[in-house]
Amino acid sequence: WDTWGGTSRSAPVAAAATALVYQSYRQNVGAVPAGFYQTAKEILKSSSEDLGYDSLIQGGGSVDAAAA
Repeated sequence: WDTWGGTSRSAPVAAAATALVYQSYRQNVGAVPAGFYQTAKEILKSSSEDLGYDSLIQGGGSVDAAAA
């Protein structure tokens, strides 16, 4: 690989981006409602960058925390 990848990279990046989504929601709306994890997941998936690979290879794509 030319770049570092796989679950060793994706898990911490996704966790950090999720934390940013929660923080942004809390700052803009107030308290985070119960069950927000599903909404956060949808936000992350809808704002990810399609890398052009099969979904079994890339999953939802590359996380774009700024877009999320």
